[in-house]
Amino acid sequence: INAGRYNLAINAIRAGRDADALGELRALADEGRALEDWDLAAGAFDALGTALMNLRRWRESAAALREGLGLVGTLLLKDS
Repeated sequence: INAGRYNLAINAIRAGRDADALGELRALADEGRALEDWDLAAGAFDALGTALMNLRRWRESAAALREGLGLVGTLLLKDS
């Protein structure tokens, strides 16, 4: 289910509807954290950062991208 929701949000971004994707991406990032699904959370933060960048919301974009990068570190530690 989460993969489908993620794909819908990504397709909204690709269609230029970045603002439409924000709520779903934030929810997916939160759910990924709660489920300790770091791949989902990191991907959602990355896509959120991209959508915010497209909307020229620079500070929010940078914060989301930093959050996603932090979760990538968690993924790397988990896999080692």
